Parts: sequence; C-alpha cells; structure tokens
Amino acid sequence: SRHYMVFGPIITALFISSIAWVNNIELLFVFVFLGAVGVGMPHPVGASAIAHVPLGKRGRSMSFYTSMGHAGYLLSPPVVMGIVRLYGFESIAYLMPLGICVGIIVQRLKSLDVKPEYHLHIMAPFRLILRRSRLLLPLWLIATLRACVATIVGSFVLPFLSFRGDSETALYIVLPFFGVCGILGNLFGGPASDSIGKRKVILISMLLAALSLFGFLNTEGYIS
Repeated sequence: SRHYMVFGPIITALFISSIAWVNNIELLFVFVFLGAVGVGMPHPVGASAIAHVPLGKRGRSMSFYTSMGHAGYLLSPPVVMGIVRLYGFESIAYLMPLGICVGIIVQRLKSLDVKPEYHLHIMAPFRLILRRSRLLLPLWLIATLRACVATIVGSFVLPFLSFRGDSETALYIVLPFFGVCGILGNLFGGPASDSIGKRKVILISMLLAALSLFGFLNTEGYIS
C-alpha cells in the first residue's frame, strides 16, 4: 500500500508539471492520462485503510479523507492559475518538486506500514470483483452517477448562468460555493453514516441533490 501512496503524487507531479514542455496534442493526452493515473493511485489504498479504524468512527474518518481531497481540487485551480498569470504557462513545471516532496513525506509516515496477512495472486482482485459483483456494482453505479453529475454541473453551469443572464458575481462564486458545499456535505455525511447508517445517508443525499438541482434550474436570483 505504501508504494501506491508514495508514487501517486510523484507520478502526478512528473507528468502534469511536464505539460508545460509538451508541444503536440498526442503527447498531451499521454501526459494527462499518466498524471490522472497518479492521482487515482492513492485513493483505493486510503479507502481500504479506513477498515483499520474502529467501526463507530469509520464514517467520520472517511469523510475527513475525502474532504481533504475535495479541498485540494477546489484550491488548486486558482493557485495554479495565479502562478501562471504571474510567471507564465511554463512556470507549471516549477510545481514538480512540490509533488515529489509530498511523496517523500508520505514515505516517512509509519502509519502506512500495513502489511497484508498473506500474498494474493495477481488475478485475485478481478476474481473478487466477479464474486462480489452484486455488492460492488451498485456502489460503482452510485460513484459513477455522482461523478457524472459533478462533471456536468462543473462543465455547463457557467454557460447556463451566462445564457440565463445572471450577474458576473454569480458566475464567479457559483463553482467555489458548489465545492465548499461539497466539502461540508462530506464532513456531515461521515458522522451521519456512523449514526443512522450508510444506506440512509446515500439515499437522503441523492434525493437532496436531485431536488436541489431541479430547484436551481427552475429558479432565479439568490435563491437559485
């Protein structure tokens, strides 16, 4: 597990920061793909580490873990854009040492020394997915639906507000506000799942999201 947590930030730093030197679209796709692989590497390890947390605190721990990730996604675009505006697009490469330092720091965390009780065959994860498909498929569908909704909202909300004639202030604050509310939802959802159960939290949150998006599309002004 340590290798995924260590090399994830390093791989992301190497390829995403190197975009500044890419001069053709094919190589850009390759670098973005490899950078995304680095971003995704620590996620399964971090989620599986929650299994070592006491049962009554797992939801709270998971909510803190995911909230920090959302905070990074929320803060990194304005930080990077500020650096690019000040020093030019090539300055993205100067962020590479930061990601490498994160990998080195993670390497020194002794809490990641969780050794497996036995060695698994390389095909064991795929066999497990097939055996547990009834459990994993609904979870996968929920995660996929959530990611699709978040991507669609993030991609099309600004053109929608502009087409609707909303003020520039609304255009500037809607996405940060959406991200902050997502962090607050994560922080609330974890303790709530420890109290009332994960199934109820998922159901309630999906219903609230659907109703909120419907209200957003059918109202105007500050209430929207």
